[in-house]
Amino acid sequence: MERRALIAFVLMFLVLVGHMVLTSRGRRQAPAEAPETGVTGEVIQPEEVIEEPDTVFASSPMGIGMSVEEVPAKEVVVVTPLFTARFSSTGGAIRSFRLHEYLSDEDKPVELIPEAESRPLEIVLLTDAGSRIDLSRAAWRVSADSLGLEEGSDASLIFELETEGGLRVTKTCRFRGDAYVFSVDVRVAGPGSNLVRGLELGWGSGLGVTETHREKDDLSSFASLTLTAEGIEKANRGDVKDEADIVVSGDVKWVGVKTKYFFAAVIPVETEEAVSHTFRATENAIGIALEAPLSGAGSREFMVYAGPLDYGRLKELGYGLDKAVDFGWSWISPLSKLIFRFMLLVNQAIPNYGVVIILLSALTKLLFWPLTQKSFK
Repeated sequence: MERRALIAFVLMFLVLVGHMVLTSRGRRQAPAEAPETGVTGEVIQPEEVIEEPDTVFASSPMGIGMSVEEVPAKEVVVVTPLFTARFSSTGGAIRSFRLHEYLSDEDKPVELIPEAESRPLEIVLLTDAGSRIDLSRAAWRVSADSLGLEEGSDASLIFELETEGGLRVTKTCRFRGDAYVFSVDVRVAGPGSNLVRGLELGWGSGLGVTETHREKDDLSSFASLTLTAEGIEKANRGDVKDEADIVVSGDVKWVGVKTKYFFAAVIPVETEEAVSHTFRATENAIGIALEAPLSGAGSREFMVYAGPLDYGRLKELGYGLDKAVDFGWSWISPLSKLIFRFMLLVNQAIPNYGVVIILLSALTKLLFWPLTQKSFK
């Protein structure tokens, strides 16, 4: 018996080491300059220091630069049956995103956005010269002071910006009253647009802590996810360093950030050359951004999801968003999904998951009773 126990421990150790080796494969350091055709799944490790081009806030050659205006920020409120989003005219970004159907320990709608320097839906333009034109501190003109949507209705919120050189940037957000997903269309036109090669749009703040006790939100529950043609690339909060982004290039389907119960994702529409960025937003949050190509004057459309990590809802939306729900290793995932569907089915008749879990445990005991009896003998 002692020999068998020793063999069992050795085998478990070998399985653990083998799993660590297998899961670490495929994460190769990507070159600082992405090739014309990206290779799916290439990752720049956090420890690799990359020299970022200068961020432009003031005048730059060819009249494409920005001059930052010190003007009071204007707040715009979008209210739907599912959420209330508060936008700011400074940066055209989201300052608050509260979910009506999910309450905090104070019986208030859950707030998805923590305090962070970067905010969701901020835009950075990328130029041929390697400069980054950050529009997060610019004053945008907004089409409305507020929007109120009912179930089944839709409405748009338009942000407009013109640089001192005449470059015009328009961001149109289209909302539906019955969905956590909305579209963001970014259009660039005017003098200097021929120098623009791409743009970044993301959820820069990451997601906030929603547990009553912060320590219950462990490191593994805060993670960024990038879906490519090869599968999911995951980075936990402990993987993200301050020195550099984690970058995944190639056929990126979407990039998102999740906690135990909530999820935010940016999805490129009609592009196979997107690049995802994961970075540290705050000490407790991971930020994500999606870089998409844009050849001069033109537009780029994205879909943005911000809501519960609900498998059924994500599956219905498409885009492969349901892969954000972790069902375990590939060999155990079918069984996990089967148990999950069983629990959902029973929950329709018994609306109490505590009772459902008790029934599942009893059924499992019953199914394995012959094996249990034999092992006792």
